[in-house]
Amino acid sequence: MINCCLLFLAVYLILLIIPFQIGYFRQIIGEQMSSNDAAVELSELTVIVPVRNEQERIYSFIQSIKKGVRLPSKIIFVDDHSEDETVRIIESELSEYAIQVLQLPSELSGKKMAIRYAIPFVSSKWILSLDADVWFEKNYFEALEKLPPADLYVLPVVLTAKVWWQHLFEVDILLVNAINLAVSGWKRPIIASGANMLYKKDAFLKFDQIASHQHISSGDDIYLLRDFRKNGANIRLFSRYSLAVFTETPQGFKEFMYQRLRWVAKTGDVGDKLSNFVIVLQGILTLTFCLMVAVLALKAKVSLMIFIIALKMATDSLIFLPYFNRMRRMKAWLVLPFYELIYPLFFILLVVLSFSFNPIWKGREIKSK
Repeated sequence: MINCCLLFLAVYLILLIIPFQIGYFRQIIGEQMSSNDAAVELSELTVIVPVRNEQERIYSFIQSIKKGVRLPSKIIFVDDHSEDETVRIIESELSEYAIQVLQLPSELSGKKMAIRYAIPFVSSKWILSLDADVWFEKNYFEALEKLPPADLYVLPVVLTAKVWWQHLFEVDILLVNAINLAVSGWKRPIIASGANMLYKKDAFLKFDQIASHQHISSGDDIYLLRDFRKNGANIRLFSRYSLAVFTETPQGFKEFMYQRLRWVAKTGDVGDKLSNFVIVLQGILTLTFCLMVAVLALKAKVSLMIFIIALKMATDSLIFLPYFNRMRRMKAWLVLPFYELIYPLFFILLVVLSFSFNPIWKGREIKSK
């Protein structure tokens, strides 16, 4: 049994840890070696912000705009049939700024359609899509002007916890983003967040294939990433903290599961072979580790079981430390070992629910087929 444990750890090291470390540092070096030729000018940047019932969350975004040292040429808010005071708050708080509020027609709904409805109102070269519940540092827009040329930029989104146990939700997203960064270092990004996504307007108009995924409610980000990738566009991922936007973690386990199930649904439909390979590899390693621990428990080899679990936790903590530190989420890093204890149960629950459960988002059922 000891030989089997050593074999698993060797495979884990060769298939995941070493490739991750190399990919991570390749990506970081690539970001540092980026061209000094700035591509984005704020005078040529329009921000599109879909909103729906955001009166409790929009104030952080508004304050970020007010504190901004420099701002884009225009911010377009697209109201997706809000039933609260969202629009009134925006118009009142930002009346002195270059904003426009659009009402989504009754026959349209959802973030995908909100963005596309706003496109004809954009006259600038660049489009930045942000979520209404994010906030950012005062020099965020200035940081965008330092980006080298590309057609689409995948930019960081950092979740922040209010109470200690919500750091577990942070860990889950941080690990996903860390793996995405490492994969990008080897080849390209496999995921993106529409909460912070920048692209050329003409490239969007040329590559967008909304007809192929309009039937799926969510996924404005990952489908757009797919459309750009399939057309050979220049896609760049950047993980600099100055380029990050921030948003709260889900407030409870139910909300967290809804969020994760939305992501699972759209990821499976996108059909990205590289992404699917990473997911399958992670699943196999997770299930193998769980099986190994279960066998050790059944054979009453408690000392060996504890040693294997502790060794894996320590290894993962060290491997992911640079990324957690880069994103300034060290409190989340401290709960990483506890997260690893409960992750197998979460993984199994997610797989089971993904076959039969349709999550609700902002009062609407998410269609995944």
